[in-house]
Amino acid sequence: MKIFSSGYSTLCGSMCLVFLLPISHLLGQVLEKGTGRGVVIITAKDGPTRFLDYQGKVLPADKTVVGAALPEGNVAQAGVGGKIVLLLSNGTVTTLESQTKLKIREFSQEPFDAAGRKISDLNAEPSKSSVKLDLDWGSIVVTTKKLDRASSLQIQSASGVAGIRGTQFRLAENPGAGIKLDVTESTVIFTPKGAVQPVAVGPGQGLDVSSAGVATSRAINPSAVKSITATNTESILATDDVLLSVLSEAMSDALMIEDKGVREGSATDPEAEGEPTDQDERNSKDNPTDEKASSDESTTDGTSAAMNAAGQPNVDAGQVLENNPAAKQVRKLGKANELSFKLASMGLSDDKVQIFYSFSSSTQNALLAAGKETASRLLGLPSGQESDIWRFLNYSSDTRVRLLALSDDQMLLGLIRKGYEESSLAVILSDQNLQASNPASAPLDVPEIGTDSNVLQLSEALKDSGNSAILHELLQLGDGELTPELERIGEVANLLLTDFTVPGEIEESVLLSGKEVLSNPFYREVSSVYGHLENDFLVAGEASFVGGRNIEMPSGSYRLAGGTESVSDLIVFSASEQLSIRDDVSFAEFGGVENTRVVLMSGGSLVTTKGVSLDAATNDLIVSVRQDVLLQYATLKGNREVTIRSLRDATFLDSELDASDLATLKATQNLYVDGLNFSRDIPKIVMEASTIRLMNIDFPSSSIVNLNSLKGPIDGRYPNFGTDIPSAQQLGRVNFLQNIKSGGNLMHDRSTFDKFGDNIKIGKLP
Repeated sequence: MKIFSSGYSTLCGSMCLVFLLPISHLLGQVLEKGTGRGVVIITAKDGPTRFLDYQGKVLPADKTVVGAALPEGNVAQAGVGGKIVLLLSNGTVTTLESQTKLKIREFSQEPFDAAGRKISDLNAEPSKSSVKLDLDWGSIVVTTKKLDRASSLQIQSASGVAGIRGTQFRLAENPGAGIKLDVTESTVIFTPKGAVQPVAVGPGQGLDVSSAGVATSRAINPSAVKSITATNTESILATDDVLLSVLSEAMSDALMIEDKGVREGSATDPEAEGEPTDQDERNSKDNPTDEKASSDESTTDGTSAAMNAAGQPNVDAGQVLENNPAAKQVRKLGKANELSFKLASMGLSDDKVQIFYSFSSSTQNALLAAGKETASRLLGLPSGQESDIWRFLNYSSDTRVRLLALSDDQMLLGLIRKGYEESSLAVILSDQNLQASNPASAPLDVPEIGTDSNVLQLSEALKDSGNSAILHELLQLGDGELTPELERIGEVANLLLTDFTVPGEIEESVLLSGKEVLSNPFYREVSSVYGHLENDFLVAGEASFVGGRNIEMPSGSYRLAGGTESVSDLIVFSASEQLSIRDDVSFAEFGGVENTRVVLMSGGSLVTTKGVSLDAATNDLIVSVRQDVLLQYATLKGNREVTIRSLRDATFLDSELDASDLATLKATQNLYVDGLNFSRDIPKIVMEASTIRLMNIDFPSSSIVNLNSLKGPIDGRYPNFGTDIPSAQQLGRVNFLQNIKSGGNLMHDRSTFDKFGDNIKIGKLP
């Protein structure tokens, strides 16, 4: 196995081979005996992230620094606004986007020869591999090297399995809703759950698979192409310079964990590695043969001691060791490997070299890649730790330069450990502040570096709530300047992206104006859902919002506290991710305003307990959700109107609606109702969806019922009747599957529908 280039071997001289050949031989033995364990390296992370071991326990921060390896069974999870870039030892790069959970189920790989290469040097994977990943939820963007014919890479999700050969793509899994696959390069083979026949998705193609396993092919959206390309380009830049030797060493470390006996002994015994020891040096001094060989007397074969058998001058080993910094380092530290020779060229002090070797191999390689000046500064930090180095190296090159411009090491270390986001450091490390931090001017402690206190206060608040990414985007919006207007946007965004449990008595201080909420660029999930309500004329005018990322509404009665009479008559409880409602929730008359409209809205999902009761008997009730709606044994009461709207599928099981004027059930895709009672003779009932499937409903005989689907009525008037209608014929239609009545009269075919269904109109969606 070739470890060094010929050029470097020549530079080292003949004495280098004394140390290199035994190590090469040893590593070759390790690789031959290895069981082939692949590794996954954390190469970048940003925003809220966490990592779990195989038991589901959160790994400590020092085990998940950039450069750390994740073994089989570990889980990587990116929170809202978070991102993680993982490098697999077969060259695959996987980016976890916001709100994503990925498990490394299995990863085996044959050992390979690093040969001084980097990831950027690879067109194909360095050795055969087998990878199985589990995508629990969220979105991953993947770019792979060309895989060997005998290799495999599978990504399992609740909706099916994706098989990869060598490609670029995005796979997004939404629990309960299915997956979206977009491929920009090569082909991904996707097998939907329960399906026998896989679907090949080529470049420029996309695939949607519903939670039921129905696959729909489509063209890829140009914006998806742009996003995938940008994400992979950024991730590739973060991994291109990683040395294959780093991956190979990490694979060897994984093998050592599994087989400590042989591998630990070989790795820790300097004599087994062919390295010189103190005993070796003592033996050479006491050995008379060596003394004779070093004299000017003739050898036993008649040649001069100053000449070897080939007629070349003999080399003074001691002199070579003294003249060669790498060899001297080996003598002092008892270490001989590729890193030792690179490190020697930096000319670091012995103390810094000792610190260097106390770090993991991934940190050592990162320091070498950072360059002499940066490595020397970091290794000289007071009480510097490995985690401090990775915090520094995780910043962009521009931020690193500004940090290193600080002349005081204690100040530099303090800033690193505070963990400021780059956007905050851009303000803190302005040219003016850097000049002020120079001891020749006026030395300052880190907390006192001159800057806008509002920026730091907002930065700290965002960091504490896990929303640090907001400040960076605000500075981008303001071209590097944080105006008072942008500060307010950040403050509101921080409130809207923080988990919140709604109190029974709602103070006016909790309420935000609809204008601030709906215009906030960080709350688009909710504003887009609200836009659909506006288009349906379900909401209008001024609104007051109770907002958060995940909103909890425990069982109880909710009302506005005193002094809130000035709030609008439209109250919105909004969650950007999840709205959770438990048991019995009621809404009293808000602030004395008659017929206030109460809107429960989620830009993500709605979670309710079975038998949930939403009682807005003195107000109108609207529930609107981006994802699926599932209500089981639910009771929904409103004064005049009750509206339930899903931008995906809506399912109602054995539930009850109570309103005096109008009941509306709407879904963008599928509406399924099995058991629905109307407690009053509601004048009008509206159900709309691409496909409507109904069972066990008795419509009041006096109610006007509008049932609108994608394809509209059959023969201008009728729904499908019965459960024996093929699923393909049900799509886009209104389907009376079983026990549908009007005023107690069963409608199971066209004749009974003609007789009892005069008030039921089957229509087509506009």
